[in-house]
Amino acid sequence: ELVHRGADPCVAFSLQILDLLHIQDKAAARQFQRVATTTLLTMAREQPQLAERHLLQPLLAPLCRCSETTGGLGKGLVFLLVYVVGNDSSSLLLGSLQSVLGVVFSLYSFAKQNVSYLRSPCQDILLWFLEKAEREQSLAVLEGLARLSSQVPTLHPQCQLRVGSEGGAAIVLGETISDEDEALYQKISLEQCHVESLVELLSHCQKSGLAGDFFIHCLKELTQVVAEDEAAPNPSVEPGGSLLELEQYQARQGRKLLVLQLVAALCEGVSDTVFTDIVQVGRGKARGDRLSTARSKAHRARSKEQSTCCEPSASSASAAPRTDSLAPAGLQELLVSAYDPQPPARAAALRRLTSLVTLRDPETLRIQEKLLEVFLENVQHEDAFVYLSAIQGEQYLLERVPALCQGRFCAKVGRV
Repeated sequence: ELVHRGADPCVAFSLQILDLLHIQDKAAARQFQRVATTTLLTMAREQPQLAERHLLQPLLAPLCRCSETTGGLGKGLVFLLVYVVGNDSSSLLLGSLQSVLGVVFSLYSFAKQNVSYLRSPCQDILLWFLEKAEREQSLAVLEGLARLSSQVPTLHPQCQLRVGSEGGAAIVLGETISDEDEALYQKISLEQCHVESLVELLSHCQKSGLAGDFFIHCLKELTQVVAEDEAAPNPSVEPGGSLLELEQYQARQGRKLLVLQLVAALCEGVSDTVFTDIVQVGRGKARGDRLSTARSKAHRARSKEQSTCCEPSASSASAAPRTDSLAPAGLQELLVSAYDPQPPARAAALRRLTSLVTLRDPETLRIQEKLLEVFLENVQHEDAFVYLSAIQGEQYLLERVPALCQGRFCAKVGRV
């Protein structure tokens, strides 16, 4: 009928194929899905440009819009299963799917926290791409999903996911949060959820070696940011530092904190078989050695800088100790309070410990191993404010003492 009315025959045919994905009856839907999938793959091989314009772009449109605007997702995600069912890893299909993987990952992370049928299809789609794509392409996508690069388009920054109808999801415009503590709570919660989701996804990619390769990639990133710290001094303590230099420094610190969080989460979340062969073990140990060397250089440079720029004077030598520093007894009291049965008291103790870490309190950093243990144990607490306070403390501690993260990595390698 559409052809008779003068419509483009290719458009009419494509619409009919896409309509097969809207069949409501479950038994019939599976049969029609196979027909649609076979047709799509045939067109992708024989007429790639037409397939992309008339089938793939309309198929991906609902998810592409999620990075630009708000609205319901409908059943757009389920349609992407034709990629998995078809199991054709052509460059056309992989390339088109990559453009929406950021949104799919956000949905996957969201579905982990809510009762939603979206979790399984999201996981299937992500794993299919990661296993079928070339290794470098998969690592680039993982880097984008980890927010270490902008290669993978994600949800619009002003958009948020909410529970939709029938176990689905909807995109809504997020409200501005005026309370700083609440804004920090939301930010840390979202970041932690993304990291946990990424680690869980990678736990399914160990046999292929992808998890180990990404682990090594993160160690490479960590070595780089530590080396950058050595080369670029902190402009906030350097006279004459510009605002641009300060912004660049803060961006580097944010990236370093994210990489540390990733490495720590991978150490905790993946099994001892993250490295699948002796080559990966060797590469991992080599990266660990380079990280240790870079960290030692940065530490020596920082110590030299402090000794030359901050010569002690007679007045400073006899000055009273910093009011922020705690005596061992006071620190021990905080550690005990970090296990208080009352969540508000426990969270307050964790936040106080975090504050001491950010101030580089010497007594606090002297018990860094114990402190890390306290934070990690409280991450498991059921109270949201407690575990988010613990997550923040862990992040700041690993940012101040990257050697802790390296030690956990070396222990994991030693068990391989």
